[in-house]
Amino acid sequence: MKYFVKTLQYLFSKNGAKKWLYFLLFSLIPAALCAHAVPLYRIFFIIKDTDTPTFGSIWISFFTYKGVMLSFFVGFLCNVFISACISSSLTYHMKIGQFSLPRFFTSINNNFFSCFGRNATLALAILFFYTVFVLFDALWNVVLNSIAAVIASAFMFAVLFILLTYILSTLTLWLPTMVLTGEKYQKALTTAFYQSRDKHKSFFSFYLILIVFLTAFAVIAYYTSKKPLVSWAITTVSYMVAIIFAHVYRFVSFFDFNNLTRADLAVSSFKRRL
Repeated sequence: MKYFVKTLQYLFSKNGAKKWLYFLLFSLIPAALCAHAVPLYRIFFIIKDTDTPTFGSIWISFFTYKGVMLSFFVGFLCNVFISACISSSLTYHMKIGQFSLPRFFTSINNNFFSCFGRNATLALAILFFYTVFVLFDALWNVVLNSIAAVIASAFMFAVLFILLTYILSTLTLWLPTMVLTGEKYQKALTTAFYQSRDKHKSFFSFYLILIVFLTAFAVIAYYTSKKPLVSWAITTVSYMVAIIFAHVYRFVSFFDFNNLTRADLAVSSFKRRL
């Protein structure tokens, strides 16, 4: 939990309000689009529904609302752009010691492919686990009665969610490795995976906290789903917080793990004399 505490310290100390304002403004658009395209609470409708046994009809039911594909692709690209900007801002602050808005096009030029590769891999991983979940959900609807099918589907969802969280935790250092060292996609992936072995429990506990947080907000959104704007707003807020914490945590972990001096923590000689 050491890195989680350091993440909280970074976000809530030394111009914490300025950092939050900047990160929230930058993460608002991609979070809002992702909240429309991939609202986690809709999974609960799939778990609850036991009337549709076919795999195809269940799989597509998550995406049967207006504008989902457009929101997904635009949200994905916005997420890549904003991830590049946040990564540049964190890099500049932790290496130089000054927190400010990075130049947008410079950030994209420096970090686009790193952020695109990671986000594309994450999207494919989520799609794969969703497909596996739907396969089992369709199976339970066929071979079990309605109550047992709901219980089995909920259990399978929890197992797959934890497994996805475990995999994500092994790649915590992947994005900062690409951004800060310039290593390519595959080499950085291998490097991050082997580096995470010693700190894997710490990484996993953070992602587990993040997943529990998202699930809690998804439950609230599910019970307010009769008011679409309210559930969308709740999901957007949860995604914004998740984006911010995930980015800061990765960079804080990378600097600490590699014993790199963080300029944002340095105290000037003038302050030391005081």
